[in-house]
Amino acid sequence: MPLRDRLPVSLCPCLSLLLLPLIALPTQAAWQGSTGSENGVELVKNPTAPAGGDLTLAPTQLWHLGAEEDADESELFGRVTEVLVDAAGNSYLLDTQLNEIRVFSPTGEFLRSLGRNGEGPGEFVNGLHLFFLPGDKIGVAQMMPSRIAVIGTTGDGFSDLHVPGAEGGSFSMIQGARSAGGHCVLAVVTPIPGPDRSETRRRLIAVDAGGKLLATYSQLSEFHEGGGLVLRFGSDEGGGEDFIGQWDLDAGGRVYTAPFYDEYLLRVYAPDGKLQRLIRRDYERVKRTREEIAEMEERYAGMPAGVPKPAIAPYRRDIQGILVRPDGSVWVSTSGGRDDAQAGKVGPFDRFDAQGRFQQRLWLSADYDPERDEVVVTGDRLFVIKEALMTSSSFSASSGNMNMVVRMGGREEEDEEDEGEAAPLSVISYRLPAGY
Repeated sequence: MPLRDRLPVSLCPCLSLLLLPLIALPTQAAWQGSTGSENGVELVKNPTAPAGGDLTLAPTQLWHLGAEEDADESELFGRVTEVLVDAAGNSYLLDTQLNEIRVFSPTGEFLRSLGRNGEGPGEFVNGLHLFFLPGDKIGVAQMMPSRIAVIGTTGDGFSDLHVPGAEGGSFSMIQGARSAGGHCVLAVVTPIPGPDRSETRRRLIAVDAGGKLLATYSQLSEFHEGGGLVLRFGSDEGGGEDFIGQWDLDAGGRVYTAPFYDEYLLRVYAPDGKLQRLIRRDYERVKRTREEIAEMEERYAGMPAGVPKPAIAPYRRDIQGILVRPDGSVWVSTSGGRDDAQAGKVGPFDRFDAQGRFQQRLWLSADYDPERDEVVVTGDRLFVIKEALMTSSSFSASSGNMNMVVRMGGREEEDEEDEGEAAPLSVISYRLPAGY
């Protein structure tokens, strides 16, 4: 199950997230881990098994939009990539294909549309990330050309949020954006060309509402011999540090990252960038199947000449995604969890409490097919985006003389033909049980 934050978007140059009943509530056992320190930082060590065993929650369905043949035009979706819920329970759905944000009431009534296609005030192109800003504003981050359009939640108050660049880089690309605790956290990739050697710099930073740099949580550089402009968005090579895609922040602005490909480790940073806690869990690595490797080889074979083709690791990345919940708990999707995916359940997630202790292996009951649908978990809501994996999910982006094709995890056109015609995309909203 791809956890897209709210489902992580797979980006690669030129390549193709009321008290309700609980099910199977286990008796809570004593946690068997330990706490200590590592290089002066608090360390929480967790065993392989959770203290509370497996837990399945039963969310309550609130609405289902776009499922009927005669659905209203407001329920016809292109490609929904992000969903937010405000304090009043209204849902904001970012449609990257239609370049607009649709706002629905807690009961699914269409309220208004925000934004439109373009580069002017209140406009955006291929917006990928959505987040609230102070003053009843909402930010839409587009990767390329890199820009954050700011729109009032009632449809007015247009502006842009500045994205700090890197010295020597002509442009940057936003790969993730969240906001909490009075600041915005951005994952940014910057190519820095040189005559003999080029650099790809990846940064996880915090900025204020005016775009002023407040903190740097992680910064990584990858160098490429031969000069010119080279882009790399992460690695399938199976080692080293790479936080892109595996991070989130809590309501107070603390940042959680899963920095390593081959290690089950979470780092927790204070809003000012100070490392506060390390969370580890005993974990057995999962090998990629032959089919997975063959599929990746086929994708990489289609890359243009001159673009570095990464080596393919025999093992999957241990941590596939992170969600920090309103109660301070952390839900982690893992490399092994995808093998346990099943229709009718979202998950499993490794659930850690606010102190970093592994408590449950968590599932969510829902109308969900892991082969066809995507999910978004945000606030007290679960959204199932039906048929999202059955639709074409590529778009072109450009900046200056550079062009890029971005894939977002859907099927290739030839795959769609093999599977037959997909049903129209629809969205189901659920409310999660209190306390989760």
